[in-house]
Amino acid sequence: MDIKLIRNYNGDKCIPVEDSMVLMISDAGYRLNEFTGMQYMLVDVDSNAKQEIMPGTDKFDIYQFTDVTGTHDYIYFTTAVRNSSDGVTVDIIRYDIRSGEGVPIHSQNYFLSELVHKKIKVIAADEEYLIVQTQHEVSSRSDTSCTKMEDIYLYSISTGRRTQISDPVLSASGIESIIPLDGNI
Repeated sequence: MDIKLIRNYNGDKCIPVEDSMVLMISDAGYRLNEFTGMQYMLVDVDSNAKQEIMPGTDKFDIYQFTDVTGTHDYIYFTTAVRNSSDGVTVDIIRYDIRSGEGVPIHSQNYFLSELVHKKIKVIAADEEYLIVQTQHEVSSRSDTSCTKMEDIYLYSISTGRRTQISDPVLSASGIESIIPLDGNI
């Protein structure tokens, strides 16, 4: 096992991208109501060189992303822009590590007052499809919160088409985690 250390690490989370590349995600020091602004840095662990992803673009910790494509060519994150006093448009950006370009691939409007009570998972199934799952928090009698499925659909990046997932188990329970089979068998 080859272990490498990152000097002067001050991030919240590190995700391996390639053999010598790590994605470092940290608090950027700004907020959109309850949502924390995030800074995304690519770090070459061999040279300790850091490169910020799309500086000048406000990135927020709104959706939870899982990439099961088997390749690490893209990084996904969300941006958000207010469109009214309580309204916000949230875009999913797919950042291509090779070209250094980010492209909006999905857009959704929300009320901020409702969005803070939602848990949204986005699973990159391959280069063409996303699985988007929305749950909302509900309070129970014991003052604990749990989530209830609201929506789950397959999204085509090229056409923008949404296909509802109608499997009764997935529609009721959602997807907690998913593991790519490629390379695991």
